[in-house]
Amino acid sequence: MPGLQYPMTTPLMKTLSFTFVLTILATALAGAGDFSPKRIIPVLDAKTPITDAKAPIKSGSCLSYDYIDLDYGMADFSSPLIDDDATSYGVNFSKSLGELFFLTGGYTNAGTDYLSGNQFFDLESHQYNLGLGAHFGLSQCVDFTIEAGVQHSDNRFGGGNALSYDTWAYYVAPGLRARFGRLESFAKIYYFEREGVPAGLAFDNDGWVFNPGLLFHLNDTLALKAAASFGETSSGLTLGARIHF
Repeated sequence: MPGLQYPMTTPLMKTLSFTFVLTILATALAGAGDFSPKRIIPVLDAKTPITDAKAPIKSGSCLSYDYIDLDYGMADFSSPLIDDDATSYGVNFSKSLGELFFLTGGYTNAGTDYLSGNQFFDLESHQYNLGLGAHFGLSQCVDFTIEAGVQHSDNRFGGGNALSYDTWAYYVAPGLRARFGRLESFAKIYYFEREGVPAGLAFDNDGWVFNPGLLFHLNDTLALKAAASFGETSSGLTLGARIHF
Protein backbone atom coordinates (compact mmCIF):
# COMPACT_ATOMS: atom_id res chain seq x y z
CA MET A 1 0.00 0.00 0.00
CA PRO A 2 1.51 3.37 -0.99
CA GLY A 3 2.26 5.62 1.96
CA LEU A 4 1.36 9.23 2.67
CA GLN A 5 0.98 11.25 -0.53
CA TYR A 6 2.50 14.72 -0.82
CA PRO A 7 2.89 16.99 -3.85
CA MET A 8 6.44 16.44 -5.08
CA THR A 9 8.32 15.94 -8.34
CA THR A 10 12.09 16.32 -7.98
CA PRO A 11 14.84 15.31 -10.46
CA LEU A 12 16.22 12.80 -7.95
CA MET A 13 12.85 11.11 -7.45
CA LYS A 14 12.23 11.05 -11.22
CA THR A 15 15.58 9.32 -11.77
CA LEU A 16 14.83 6.75 -9.06
CA SER A 17 11.37 6.12 -10.49
CA PHE A 18 12.53 5.59 -14.06
CA THR A 19 15.38 3.33 -12.92
CA PHE A 20 12.96 1.30 -10.85
CA VAL A 21 10.50 0.87 -13.72
CA LEU A 22 13.28 -0.22 -16.09
CA THR A 23 14.42 -2.81 -13.55
CA ILE A 24 10.87 -4.16 -13.26
CA LEU A 25 10.53 -4.38 -17.05
CA ALA A 26 13.89 -6.12 -17.43
CA THR A 27 12.96 -8.67 -14.78
CA ALA A 28 9.61 -9.36 -16.41
CA LEU A 29 11.11 -9.70 -19.90
CA ALA A 30 13.78 -12.06 -18.59
CA GLY A 31 11.12 -14.47 -17.41
CA ALA A 32 8.56 -13.83 -20.14
CA GLY A 33 7.81 -16.02 -23.10
CA ASP A 34 6.67 -19.61 -22.89
CA PHE A 35 4.73 -20.10 -19.64
CA SER A 36 4.38 -23.84 -20.18
CA PRO A 37 5.36 -26.07 -17.21
CA LYS A 38 8.67 -27.02 -18.84
CA ARG A 39 9.76 -23.38 -18.83
CA ILE A 40 8.63 -22.48 -15.33
CA ILE A 41 11.10 -22.84 -12.48
CA PRO A 42 9.97 -25.83 -10.40
CA VAL A 43 8.02 -25.08 -7.23
CA LEU A 44 9.69 -26.55 -4.17
CA ASP A 45 8.06 -28.57 -1.46
CA ALA A 46 7.25 -26.42 1.56
CA LYS A 47 9.50 -28.58 3.76
CA THR A 48 12.46 -28.44 1.37
CA PRO A 49 14.87 -25.43 1.35
CA ILE A 50 14.71 -23.47 -1.90
CA THR A 51 18.48 -23.91 -2.28
CA ASP A 52 18.02 -27.64 -2.93
CA ALA A 53 18.19 -28.00 -6.72
CA LYS A 54 16.94 -31.61 -6.53
CA ALA A 55 13.72 -30.74 -4.70
CA PRO A 56 10.62 -32.41 -6.14
CA ILE A 57 8.19 -30.46 -8.33
CA LYS A 58 4.96 -29.44 -6.63
CA SER A 59 1.82 -28.44 -8.50
CA GLY A 60 0.10 -25.14 -7.79
CA SER A 61 1.23 -21.52 -7.60
CA CYS A 62 4.64 -20.51 -6.26
CA LEU A 63 3.18 -17.19 -5.01
CA SER A 64 2.09 -16.87 -1.39
CA TYR A 65 -0.65 -14.58 -0.06
CA ASP A 66 0.18 -15.13 3.62
CA TYR A 67 2.77 -12.57 4.70
CA ILE A 68 3.63 -9.50 6.77
CA ASP A 69 5.50 -6.51 5.30
CA LEU A 70 7.73 -4.29 7.44
CA ASP A 71 8.31 -1.05 5.51
CA TYR A 72 10.47 2.06 5.79
CA GLY A 73 9.61 4.87 3.36
CA MET A 74 11.50 7.95 2.15
CA ALA A 75 10.34 10.99 0.19
CA ASP A 76 11.59 14.41 -0.87
CA PHE A 77 9.58 17.45 -1.95
CA SER A 78 9.51 20.36 -4.35
CA SER A 79 7.08 22.43 -2.28
CA PRO A 80 8.81 25.22 -0.29
CA LEU A 81 6.29 24.63 2.54
CA ILE A 82 7.40 21.04 3.14
CA ASP A 83 10.77 19.92 4.49
CA ASP A 84 12.92 17.88 2.09
CA ASP A 85 13.26 14.95 4.52
CA ALA A 86 10.20 12.78 5.16
CA THR A 87 10.03 9.24 6.49
CA SER A 88 7.38 6.65 7.19
CA TYR A 89 7.14 3.32 9.00
CA GLY A 90 4.54 0.74 8.12
CA VAL A 91 3.28 -2.73 8.94
CA ASN A 92 1.05 -4.35 6.31
CA PHE A 93 -0.28 -7.88 5.92
CA SER A 94 -1.99 -10.25 3.53
CA LYS A 95 -3.95 -13.36 4.58
CA SER A 96 -5.34 -15.89 2.12
CA LEU A 97 -9.04 -16.74 2.37
CA GLY A 98 -9.43 -20.03 0.55
CA GLU A 99 -7.95 -20.57 -2.91
CA LEU A 100 -9.16 -17.35 -4.55
CA PHE A 101 -9.49 -14.46 -2.09
CA PHE A 102 -7.11 -12.68 0.32
CA LEU A 103 -7.51 -10.07 3.05
CA THR A 104 -5.16 -7.07 3.29
CA GLY A 105 -4.60 -4.44 5.94
CA GLY A 106 -2.01 -2.30 7.64
CA TYR A 107 -0.87 0.80 9.50
CA THR A 108 1.57 3.52 8.39
CA ASN A 109 3.02 6.38 10.44
CA ALA A 110 4.47 9.15 8.28
CA GLY A 111 6.07 12.39 9.36
CA THR A 112 7.74 15.51 8.02
CA ASP A 113 7.87 19.27 8.77
CA TYR A 114 5.81 22.08 7.27
CA LEU A 115 6.59 25.78 7.15
CA SER A 116 4.20 28.23 8.81
CA GLY A 117 5.39 31.83 8.90
CA ASN A 118 9.13 31.61 9.51
CA GLN A 119 9.08 28.39 11.56
CA PHE A 120 8.83 24.69 10.78
CA PHE A 121 6.28 22.56 12.66
CA ASP A 122 5.67 18.82 12.73
CA LEU A 123 3.24 17.17 10.34
CA GLU A 124 2.32 13.60 11.28
CA SER A 125 -0.08 11.21 9.56
CA HIS A 126 -1.55 7.95 10.85
CA GLN A 127 -2.98 5.78 8.08
CA TYR A 128 -5.08 2.62 8.44
CA ASN A 129 -6.15 0.50 5.49
CA LEU A 130 -8.27 -2.62 5.02
CA GLY A 131 -9.05 -4.38 1.76
CA LEU A 132 -10.20 -7.57 0.07
CA GLY A 133 -8.57 -9.02 -3.05
CA ALA A 134 -8.66 -11.93 -5.45
CA HIS A 135 -5.92 -13.55 -7.54
CA PHE A 136 -6.12 -15.39 -10.84
CA GLY A 137 -3.28 -17.57 -12.10
CA LEU A 138 -1.94 -16.70 -15.56
CA SER A 139 0.71 -19.40 -15.18
CA GLN A 140 2.30 -21.35 -12.34
CA CYS A 141 4.27 -18.32 -11.13
CA VAL A 142 2.38 -15.35 -12.62
CA ASP A 143 -0.86 -13.99 -11.08
CA PHE A 144 -3.27 -11.21 -11.97
CA THR A 145 -4.64 -9.56 -8.81
CA ILE A 146 -7.49 -7.18 -8.07
CA GLU A 147 -8.01 -5.46 -4.71
CA ALA A 148 -10.48 -2.95 -3.28
CA GLY A 149 -10.68 -1.37 0.14
CA VAL A 150 -10.77 1.68 2.40
CA GLN A 151 -8.10 3.91 3.93
CA HIS A 152 -8.47 6.27 6.91
CA SER A 153 -5.93 9.05 7.41
CA ASP A 154 -5.50 11.10 10.58
CA ASN A 155 -3.31 14.11 9.72
CA ARG A 156 -2.03 16.20 12.61
CA PHE A 157 -0.26 19.57 12.23
CA GLY A 158 1.90 20.67 15.16
CA GLY A 159 2.25 24.11 16.68
CA GLY A 160 -1.41 24.36 17.65
CA ASN A 161 -2.38 24.71 14.00
CA ALA A 162 -6.08 24.33 13.20
CA LEU A 163 -5.41 22.58 9.87
CA SER A 164 -5.49 19.05 11.37
CA TYR A 165 -8.07 16.83 9.66
CA ASP A 166 -9.21 13.25 9.00
CA THR A 167 -10.02 11.72 5.61
CA TRP A 168 -11.58 8.54 4.25
CA ALA A 169 -10.47 7.09 0.93
CA TYR A 170 -11.81 4.25 -1.20
CA TYR A 171 -9.50 2.49 -3.61
CA VAL A 172 -9.32 -0.18 -6.29
CA ALA A 173 -6.02 -1.70 -7.42
CA PRO A 174 -5.46 -4.17 -10.28
CA GLY A 175 -1.98 -5.64 -10.46
CA LEU A 176 0.43 -8.39 -11.48
CA ARG A 177 2.80 -10.64 -9.50
CA ALA A 178 5.51 -12.86 -11.01
CA ARG A 179 8.28 -14.96 -9.50
CA PHE A 180 11.41 -16.27 -11.19
CA GLY A 181 13.50 -18.34 -8.76
CA ARG A 182 14.46 -16.14 -5.82
CA LEU A 183 13.39 -12.93 -7.56
CA GLU A 184 9.77 -11.71 -7.48
CA SER A 185 8.31 -8.59 -9.08
CA PHE A 186 4.96 -6.94 -8.60
CA ALA A 187 3.11 -3.90 -9.90
CA LYS A 188 -0.21 -2.36 -8.84
CA ILE A 189 -2.15 0.64 -10.12
CA TYR A 190 -4.20 2.24 -7.34
CA TYR A 191 -7.09 4.61 -7.92
CA PHE A 192 -8.10 6.64 -4.83
CA GLU A 193 -11.37 8.48 -4.27
CA ARG A 194 -10.97 10.60 -1.13
CA GLU A 195 -13.40 12.50 1.11
CA GLY A 196 -12.82 15.05 3.86
CA VAL A 197 -9.82 17.01 2.55
CA PRO A 198 -10.14 20.75 3.43
CA ALA A 199 -10.11 23.14 0.49
CA GLY A 200 -6.61 24.34 -0.38
CA LEU A 201 -4.79 21.32 1.08
CA ALA A 202 -3.29 18.77 -1.27
CA PHE A 203 -1.57 16.30 1.04
CA ASP A 204 -4.17 13.59 0.33
CA ASN A 205 -5.25 13.60 -3.29
CA ASP A 206 -7.63 11.64 -5.47
CA GLY A 207 -6.23 9.91 -8.52
CA TRP A 208 -3.83 7.26 -9.70
CA VAL A 209 -0.74 5.85 -7.95
CA PHE A 210 1.60 3.37 -9.66
CA ASN A 211 3.27 0.97 -7.20
CA PRO A 212 5.96 -1.34 -8.66
CA GLY A 213 8.29 -3.44 -6.50
CA LEU A 214 10.90 -6.19 -6.27
CA LEU A 215 11.44 -8.96 -3.72
CA PHE A 216 14.52 -11.11 -3.23
CA HIS A 217 13.68 -14.31 -1.35
CA LEU A 218 16.47 -15.27 1.04
CA ASN A 219 14.63 -18.45 2.07
CA ASP A 220 11.08 -19.79 2.39
CA THR A 221 10.27 -17.34 5.20
CA LEU A 222 12.13 -14.06 4.60
CA ALA A 223 12.44 -11.77 1.58
CA LEU A 224 13.99 -8.33 1.08
CA LYS A 225 11.71 -5.73 -0.49
CA ALA A 226 12.15 -2.54 -2.51
CA ALA A 227 9.19 -0.62 -3.96
CA ALA A 228 8.32 2.73 -5.48
CA SER A 229 5.10 4.73 -5.56
CA PHE A 230 4.42 7.69 -7.80
CA GLY A 231 1.29 9.20 -9.18
CA GLU A 232 -0.26 12.47 -10.28
CA THR A 233 1.21 14.61 -7.46
CA SER A 234 3.50 12.40 -5.37
CA SER A 235 6.24 9.79 -5.41
CA GLY A 236 8.37 7.88 -2.93
CA LEU A 237 10.67 4.94 -2.26
CA THR A 238 10.11 2.10 0.23
CA LEU A 239 12.59 -0.47 1.59
CA GLY A 240 11.73 -3.33 3.90
CA ALA A 241 11.25 -7.04 4.48
CA ARG A 242 8.50 -9.56 3.87
CA ILE A 243 7.89 -12.39 6.34
CA HIS A 244 5.86 -15.35 5.09
CA PHE A 245 3.77 -17.42 7.50
